[in-house]
Amino acid sequence: MTALPIGTGTAEDAFAEWVRSAATGDELVALLAEEHPLYAGRSTNETTRMRGWMLAQFERIGLPDAALPFVLEELESGRDPFLVAAAATAMRGGDIGAMRSFAPFLRQAVRNMRFLDGSVTFEVYKPRWPISHTTTAAKELRATLAWLGQPEEGAAGCCEVEIPPVPRTLPADTDAIELEDQDGRRLPFRDFFRGKPAVVAFFYTRCDNPNKCSLTITRLAQLQERLSGVRLAAITYDPLYDLPQRMRSFGESRGIHFGEDVRFFRTVRGFDQLRAHFALGVNFNGAIVNRHRIELAVMDARGRVVSSFARLQWEPEAIVRTVQRVRALRLVRPVFAPLLLAILPKCPLCLTAYLGAAGVSVMQSMPYLRGLLFLFVAMHWVAVFRRRRWLAVALSTAGAAALFSPLPVAGAVLIAVSSLLTAYSRPHSYFGR
Repeated sequence: MTALPIGTGTAEDAFAEWVRSAATGDELVALLAEEHPLYAGRSTNETTRMRGWMLAQFERIGLPDAALPFVLEELESGRDPFLVAAAATAMRGGDIGAMRSFAPFLRQAVRNMRFLDGSVTFEVYKPRWPISHTTTAAKELRATLAWLGQPEEGAAGCCEVEIPPVPRTLPADTDAIELEDQDGRRLPFRDFFRGKPAVVAFFYTRCDNPNKCSLTITRLAQLQERLSGVRLAAITYDPLYDLPQRMRSFGESRGIHFGEDVRFFRTVRGFDQLRAHFALGVNFNGAIVNRHRIELAVMDARGRVVSSFARLQWEPEAIVRTVQRVRALRLVRPVFAPLLLAILPKCPLCLTAYLGAAGVSVMQSMPYLRGLLFLFVAMHWVAVFRRRRWLAVALSTAGAAALFSPLPVAGAVLIAVSSLLTAYSRPHSYFGR
């Protein structure tokens, strides 16, 4: 992989030449993150040129899986002809079989661009008109549909798409964050985002793409009709401009009904900490947002982000299901811990068997704990061996092998049977004769 000589203040011409001649797919994916220092202090037009130029290169160098969410985002929500044309071009760098399932995004983009299209080119980074070859977003979208063998007419909108998790930083010190709501009331971050599960979306009132911030708040209002007992919030990217009355008007005009548990906020203090806590995909030219993504977070009652929805438009039903899981976990936890203590076996032999069986799910959700599970299983095997019950030893050995194979449940069953056989044998000291 080549060195990445790109960052804050990089000249556009040098950037464009490096992208065309030396950049790899993985390097371009890293640069597409909205929060990258590359975009800091640049105008919206500069940011658009840079991103479109990078997206268009994927047709030539191949489309990595990690770049697909950026491509689909532009097709679903984009309104700039250069970016949408670049996204359509980029898709032709992917595997044709895999790309066919995303044809609805291309059709959605055709509809989005119906009255917004214009001439663009990918021949040179900064064209001087007239030039020899131009294209449009509509032409590139139709060319990609034809490449896929898909008709232009058909289902539009999004489909079920698996998006990689949003990269997260370690949570910042939220005690440093002070908020002001749509009524001018100030409060610490923790006062609103602790005590109940919460859903928080991000927006700003000067956003010129109705498929992003305006639609986000409209869908937040739809979500309000489906949820109760949960706090709903929207926090602006633009706290210097989005004063309380402006936030209230923006929300009410899109169907939000404000109350103690439904509020819009701007940061009075601690925006950098807020940005780090939520790993926000946004960048600025001074105080002006020059690029952002769609993003929403579901938080538990302790103020921790438990699930994030980013880049593609989210559906209220998906948020409702996520909140229901958070609520269920909150209700089960106080009951589960005492119950676990009550049913947990008290002898070391049985305890290791239980831990071995529990390790099936542990290994699946946290593979780095495999070594700890191995220790528990080894303890169990030693305990069985000391009892000299050879059938139990055989079952324990087979169970240990199966536990670390594609049949972990069978391994857990064999270990449990081994424990029962050993438990009903003659008494024997665990650590000695």
